[in-house]
Amino acid sequence: MTLLRHARREWRGAELKPVLAALLVAVAAATGVLAFSDRIERTLAARSGELIGGDAVLSSRQPLPRRTGAVCP
Repeated sequence: MTLLRHARREWRGAELKPVLAALLVAVAAATGVLAFSDRIERTLAARSGELIGGDAVLSSRQPLPRRTGAVCP
C-alpha cells in the first residue's frame, strides 16, 4: 500500500511524466527501426537472385546467335 501511495505522489508531482514519455518515445523508435530493418532484410532475401542476376532471362523473337550460347548455355 505504501508503494502505491508513493507512486501516486510521484506521478502527481509531474517529475515522472517526462521520463515515461521519453521512455515511450525510445521504445517506439526502437520498434520502428527494428520493423524497418526486418522488412529490408526480408525483401533483400526474397529478391537476392534478381540483384545478382541469377534470375535473368534472355529471350528473343529471333534465334540467338551461336556465340550467345557460350555465355548462356
